[in-house]
Amino acid sequence: MTQKKILLVEPPYRNKYPPLGLMKIATAHKLKGDEVLFYKGNDRKIRDRQWDKIYITTLFTFDWNKTLDTIRFYSDGTNKLSVGGVMASLMPDDLQLQTGITPHVGPLLNDLSGLLDVYEQDIYLTDIKDDILARGIDALPPDYGIFENAKIPYRDILDSCYFLRTSRGCRRNCGFCGVSKMEPEFVNKIPLTPLVNYILSRWGEKQNLLLLDDNVLMSADFDSIIDEIRDLGFQAGAKLKRKKRFVDFNQGLDIRMLNKKHFRKLSTIELRPLRLAFDDYKLRDTYKKKVLWALDFGFKDISAYILYNYIDTPEQFYKRLMIASKINRRYGCRIYSFPMKYIPCDSKNREYIGPGWTKRQIRGVQCILNATHGIAPTHPEFMKRAFGSDIDEFHRIIQMPENYIVYRSKYSDNGCIEDWEKCYYALSFSDRTNALNLISKGKGKVRNCRKDSKISDFLKHYNNEYER
Repeated sequence: MTQKKILLVEPPYRNKYPPLGLMKIATAHKLKGDEVLFYKGNDRKIRDRQWDKIYITTLFTFDWNKTLDTIRFYSDGTNKLSVGGVMASLMPDDLQLQTGITPHVGPLLNDLSGLLDVYEQDIYLTDIKDDILARGIDALPPDYGIFENAKIPYRDILDSCYFLRTSRGCRRNCGFCGVSKMEPEFVNKIPLTPLVNYILSRWGEKQNLLLLDDNVLMSADFDSIIDEIRDLGFQAGAKLKRKKRFVDFNQGLDIRMLNKKHFRKLSTIELRPLRLAFDDYKLRDTYKKKVLWALDFGFKDISAYILYNYIDTPEQFYKRLMIASKINRRYGCRIYSFPMKYIPCDSKNREYIGPGWTKRQIRGVQCILNATHGIAPTHPEFMKRAFGSDIDEFHRIIQMPENYIVYRSKYSDNGCIEDWEKCYYALSFSDRTNALNLISKGKGKVRNCRKDSKISDFLKHYNNEYER
């Protein structure tokens, strides 16, 4: 068999998790005896080597420009370049129009060329023979070895975690989510034990289990999945080398589907944290109920993804955050809320502003999160300090100049925030509405505005919001 030279490329965008698709492609090529190199970014010396095949992965659509630059950088007009991944699956037509390359859409299914006569040589892969025959490269275990000499931001995850899935897809078709386009076929169960053993035999035992299931609660094999996780050594209270292990369904669990049977089953494994998806204010009663159930079943480490900038308003966003804060106060627990800004699945940048928000308000929330490292504080008093003690104060905070929000203590001590509030309350309702409209487009948009003196006094606070 002729050895081929394969290049795997990840564009230089910011990401916290490894490219699982490229890791599986690496396994496929190494099984065939090919030479495989991974590189993150654009490098002329690497590009100019002789490659038989180049694979480029893609991730978020808002990284459009960086991704497009990478594809063009490595493209030489031949058919040896293959582009796949999230963005490629969500925006194939746009990508083809800009690059002339027809992207691969969805997972790599049934691509078994050159594999059928070699995968049976591995004892762990023979255990998933049927799965490989049905799903091809996507059923293979990931290759950790491609990152050995690479400069990557996810080294800790690779060192500490089995990075896998136990199911694939979701039938919900939520308007804010692209999973149904990327994963059109729902896979109820992906055998976990052979993949874990494959990784263990080559790169050593991992402390934790990080899972990327889209909606595991939708699986008809949910009980079997949890049993397999437990039998792999991740039972409740599990330790490895005297250190606690954890299982993380990283994409979150669907609170609309969670029932007490699920909680009872999940309580048999070391699930940490219990991640919930609280995407809509209409689900507030469901969220409260499921959190209280979680506490009843002994879950102490709970987090919730809070989607905002979609069909919600700032008021609904604030109220969702406060639900967890009130439960924390009442029960003495620590529920973490992770606000996540909605960006459409076909957006080529991060600039989308939802119909219920303004650019100033969105930026205000981001400034708060910059100061709190991306999470809402679990301590009720710190929560009030960050986001306000009521909706009116929250509204005021997210309308303040950016430096006042991020460096709140400094600008409180020097009197600037107090002066801003005096100017704010001095405005009549109509003048305040006009002033807020003037600042709604965000930082740096109010210079040289000429209005009456009260509005001018208010707007002066925004002239230097770049300063620290």
